Amino acid sequence: MEFVNKCRKNIAWIAGLVFSLFMVYSMGFGQFSPMVQRGVPLLLVCVIIFCTFPLSKKNTKPWHLLVDGILLIASILTIGYVLIFENEILLRLGSANTTTDYIVSTIGILLVLETCRRTTGYVLVILGLIFFVYIFAGPYIPGFFGHTGFSFERSVAYIFLGYEGIFGVALNTMATVVAIFIIFGTILEVTGAGKYFIDLSLAVTGRMTGGPGITAILASSLFGTMSGSPVANVVGTGTLTIPLMKKSGFKKDYAGAIEAVASTGGQYLPPVMGSAAFVMAELLGISYLKIIVAAIIPALLFYFSVFLTVYLRAVKDGLKPMPKEEIPSIRKIFKDGGHMFIPIIILVYLLMKGFSPGYAAFFTIVSAVGFSLVRKTTRRRFIDYVDSLIEGAKQNAGVFAALAVVGIIIGSISITGIGVKFSILVTNAAGESLFLALLFVAIATVILGMGLPPVACYLLVGVIAGSAISSLGLDLFAAHMFIFYFAGLAPITPPVAMSSYAAAGISGGSIMGTSFYAVRIGLLAFILPFMFAYAPELILIGDNILFDTIKVTLTTMGGIILIASAFEGYLFKVLPIWIRVLAFIAGILCIIPETITDIIGMSALALLLAYVFINKNKAKVPENTQVTTDSI
Repeated sequence: MEFVNKCRKNIAWIAGLVFSLFMVYSMGFGQFSPMVQRGVPLLLVCVIIFCTFPLSKKNTKPWHLLVDGILLIASILTIGYVLIFENEILLRLGSANTTTDYIVSTIGILLVLETCRRTTGYVLVILGLIFFVYIFAGPYIPGFFGHTGFSFERSVAYIFLGYEGIFGVALNTMATVVAIFIIFGTILEVTGAGKYFIDLSLAVTGRMTGGPGITAILASSLFGTMSGSPVANVVGTGTLTIPLMKKSGFKKDYAGAIEAVASTGGQYLPPVMGSAAFVMAELLGISYLKIIVAAIIPALLFYFSVFLTVYLRAVKDGLKPMPKEEIPSIRKIFKDGGHMFIPIIILVYLLMKGFSPGYAAFFTIVSAVGFSLVRKTTRRRFIDYVDSLIEGAKQNAGVFAALAVVGIIIGSISITGIGVKFSILVTNAAGESLFLALLFVAIATVILGMGLPPVACYLLVGVIAGSAISSLGLDLFAAHMFIFYFAGLAPITPPVAMSSYAAAGISGGSIMGTSFYAVRIGLLAFILPFMFAYAPELILIGDNILFDTIKVTLTTMGGIILIASAFEGYLFKVLPIWIRVLAFIAGILCIIPETITDIIGMSALALLLAYVFINKNKAKVPENTQVTTDSI
């Protein structure tokens, strides 16, 4: 048993190294044929998963190892068959497929579903099975969703052998863009760049009231720039920032919530953003640079909202800045690790110059390794760089498996035409109301996101619902940005909020308490997508871009100030409940993109500021005491 486990570990280690080297090589020196570029990584991912993820999480029995061995060999044979006979299969794809093609396709689909079950659970597997069965069960389904149907043989061949199903757009985006950025993140981690981001954030914000909370926001936004994964962001920065926040006086639940929200926001912050942003560029056939530029203002508004909420809470509770001796020196940070910021600058420059994201990531990885060797503080042993490549492969495995199953769903939608039917269903249910259609899609996206990685959730909903809400008059790009935002919010949305769970594990706080605080701190993220649906100037869509964007941005900032003050019950002084209620209503009015509501909301903000400045000396928060009354 011990010998077998050791062999499995070694096989997974080799597969992980080959996976990362394959991705780095293909991004830097030229991609292979579509099937090889997608199939080789999928094969290696299957090897990693069947060697490292157990058949059952509860008990591992000897016969489980036998099953894993059979599945491992089956993966090599089925995907290897497609790779070896790629040209012949594509030439006969359709009615001329052989019996071997059908058998291989059936086994391949089952293997993909099993890898997804082991890494992400049953939700996506069940969805994949439902959509796959729908292909050949159409004649037996009455009513609107029935269709003529296809044979089982035709169905499995379509899903597994061509470029419309498992080896389609989802896996292509993963194999040509997303995977290399995940590897880039692990390379930066091993060099200690993440620590320098945190130290720089502390140096900048440590002297502020509630400094560690602000540090967590800034550090997580910087770390999110290179990872784009909410949970990885929480773990990478939270182990340092959450204890600092607790030490400064933040409650356990609140400290965890700050980290969870700030880490989740990393998906929205250029230049890297989350994996779903790369998928969006591929799906819409647009430049990734367009997505970066469009995402800047919403991301800054999101972090402004989080910053203001946390700052007001810290001031209200009388928290102190960090002691001067505990704040890192900016000079020392740049002396020891300033050179590790250069790869990020290189990445931004290459993306701005129009290089493909994969090519830009390749040069950034090479530069990150090269610059890390310049100084002893960041220089690592050769084996550490190798281990980071293997860690990158492991982090890729679950996402690869999930997107392979999403490929089954997309293929099913393509061959049956159910996407068009869903569009008709949404438009009929919403009538002429864009708001109702957006609300339906938002709810569905968040619910699906509770069981899926953000990239898989976005791709699934984007394919099904993107055209549906676009048909009601919304710009297609704005529609996909709307879905992209909601797909990324599941990590902080109860009851399944993985970022909040990870943060609570570090803080020692309550899982649900952390989750509900996270929703409150990150409230604007749930509102922003509706804003740029009705005010697309926020994502730089429109005719009079400059004036309209400035106007909407300023009124949104006014709304953020009002809502944050209402939630925290503080704006230079403690606010009575009736003012908090009025401030919240006025904040919502500011956010609604209409001239009359903007005037009313901004006027209310002016009155509120006048009120607090006139009365600020009447009810100050004592410097050495804390207000214990909790906020709404």
